[in-house]
Amino acid sequence: MEALQKQGHYRFFYALIYRAHAHCVIDVGGEDSALISKILKTVPNARETLFNRAHMITAARTCIEKDSEPQRVDFIVGDPFKPLSQRGDVYLFSRILAKLSGNKGQKILQNRRISMNDTSARMLSFDRPVKRT
Repeated sequence: MEALQKQGHYRFFYALIYRAHAHCVIDVGGEDSALISKILKTVPNARETLFNRAHMITAARTCIEKDSEPQRVDFIVGDPFKPLSQRGDVYLFSRILAKLSGNKGQKILQNRRISMNDTSARMLSFDRPVKRT
């Protein structure tokens, strides 16, 4: 059941990216690059940028080289809590914001908003609901 739910989320993302005519998709904190690989296979005109810390970029690069088209992916090592100079049409947040405590999620979102120099850029996020304790 969980696998089907994941596929539903991915299809939703693909539809939004495709309808936005996105050419540059930036995945902030993209973990193992599974989402990027799926988007590259589904949206043929998209280029991806994975923005994450160095140790995560290394793992993601290995996965992209096996599963996808590495020539369509830029890897940027950086701190998600600081502004990003790379510009994109769509900024993705997949299972990252709910993991953060305090105002860290707000800080990441503020920095991405600063990075979005075009009013047509979109920010997409999906996370699991988290119960407050």
